[in-house]
Amino acid sequence: MCNSGKQHARDFATYALGQIIFGLAGVWLTWRAPELPGEWSAIILSLAAAVGWLAIGFVFMEYWQPRIAVAAFGILIIAAAMTARSSP
Repeated sequence: MCNSGKQHARDFATYALGQIIFGLAGVWLTWRAPELPGEWSAIILSLAAAVGWLAIGFVFMEYWQPRIAVAAFGILIIAAAMTARSSP
């Protein structure tokens, strides 16, 4: 494997680690404050993170898997926001 291949693997691993840490932080916050997913500030922060991850994915990575994962994350955030707002 050449140096550029090692660099791509390292970039992909760093990108994935960022997603995992953000996801774990979200699970922890939701566990500690169940009303948080309905807060607009949390929704906007999560969507901003998804847009940032998509931008990094399109600009710096040629792999398509992270783009799909971030798109799924964005869809899940929107679905969580809609269900949190519609529940009594």
